[in-house]
Amino acid sequence: MEDLLQIKNISLSRNHKIILNDISINIPESTIINIYGSNGSGKTSLLKILSGITEHDNGAFKNDNLEIVYLGHKYGLKNSLTVYENLKLDCNNTGNHNIKNIDACLDFFAMGEYKNTLVRYLSHGQQKRVALMRLLTIKSNLWILDEPYSALDRDGSIILEQLLTEALKNNISVVMTNHSEINLKTINVKNYHLENGRI
Repeated sequence: MEDLLQIKNISLSRNHKIILNDISINIPESTIINIYGSNGSGKTSLLKILSGITEHDNGAFKNDNLEIVYLGHKYGLKNSLTVYENLKLDCNNTGNHNIKNIDACLDFFAMGEYKNTLVRYLSHGQQKRVALMRLLTIKSNLWILDEPYSALDRDGSIILEQLLTEALKNNISVVMTNHSEINLKTINVKNYHLENGRI
């Protein structure tokens, strides 16, 4: 299977402290990578480097020809807009005008009844579902997800796993972080333990 992304010897330091030390990972097409570790282990820093938000000190990787969707801890939603308006705004900003797809996403995430609800009135778990809907409304071949299970209840977690299954079917790769190793019955996940800046 061809590699979608190769990460070679990535390092990062801040204020004379080593955040990431010589990280190397190959990410094949249609693969889910779970990077797990404790708080402060460097997980979020690594994802921000992969998504182009943070500059690394040493090492190399190519993200040419990659269409990346990055979802961090902050949901990036506008509280004064409805669920539908937030998703439509994302589509317009990315040049994806598939408005019909938004209704399908709402159904997929069991959020159809909240279509016209202001985001400020949603629970954290519901807001997380709206943020995850971007993965279906924005064209991409690499999802970078910082702790996607956080704030989700059991039903939300089941929907997320269905979403990951759909990603693999559509040749999308996923790099995500968690606090622990993940083993799913129907999805093959490659787990990497990141601690003290090392894998």
